[in-house]
Amino acid sequence: CGFSLLLPGCGVPQDLPDQEIAGFAVPWAAIYDEARDAYLVSDVDGDALAKDGRAAIWRLRPDGAQCTAWIRGGVAGVELHAPKGLALQGDLLYCCDLDRVRTFDRNSGAARGEIVIPGATALEGASAGPQGEVWVTDPASNSVHAIAKDGTVRRIAQSAELHQPAALVVLATGAYVVTRGSGEFVQVDGKGRSTQLVVTPPRSLDGLARVREGQWMCASRTGNTVYALDTKGGLVEWPMAGLQSPMAISVDPVRGRLLVPSSTGGKLLVRRIPQ
Repeated sequence: CGFSLLLPGCGVPQDLPDQEIAGFAVPWAAIYDEARDAYLVSDVDGDALAKDGRAAIWRLRPDGAQCTAWIRGGVAGVELHAPKGLALQGDLLYCCDLDRVRTFDRNSGAARGEIVIPGATALEGASAGPQGEVWVTDPASNSVHAIAKDGTVRRIAQSAELHQPAALVVLATGAYVVTRGSGEFVQVDGKGRSTQLVVTPPRSLDGLARVREGQWMCASRTGNTVYALDTKGGLVEWPMAGLQSPMAISVDPVRGRLLVPSSTGGKLLVRRIPQ
């Protein structure tokens, strides 16, 4: 089946082996699009803080086939410079791109608009939340923001005590966030109040994924590792051969797999999650 016609269950087995998919420049974030049974990967093909137009968002099947630069800066009127966090909400794909969040049609990839986040310079984490919101983080300004369906922005929190919030997952009870500056796993409620849950040995946590109720995984870029953790303080390292600078991880819940962008390795590592 052609990529433009990719549908759930379209020839892709549910039980797949571990994989390493190469060919990216600096893969930053990976997410699973359940509606199309596809993986989306943001790729910074240039300076991570420069408006140079050298960037892409890739789309590929879960078996690694039909990997294509689906959205590319400078093509078909698309402006894209340093794509990082990705989130799907309704018919839109949201992508963090420095000081703004760009939106694309979830099916065609066509550009739909942009939302400037006041005070932001290096947006990074993105997560779809309740009531149609999308929450984003900016480690540079120690802030967390929420974007409503109509594109209006409200600041959830801004404080040096957030220690460079990098990745987040939003649930009905608020956001769960990992920090780059202090290596913390914290919960941030809708009023911006934070509660520390776990502290990891290394700093520079850049990825967070919810595996199942009460169970999480986070990625440490400087530690070149992934940790399994929970909200009660549990922490176990999950060694992963060949992993270099993991970034914004996520889960394919259909197959029980963890998607791990290896930024300096230029690969997407896909691993079955231990039970």
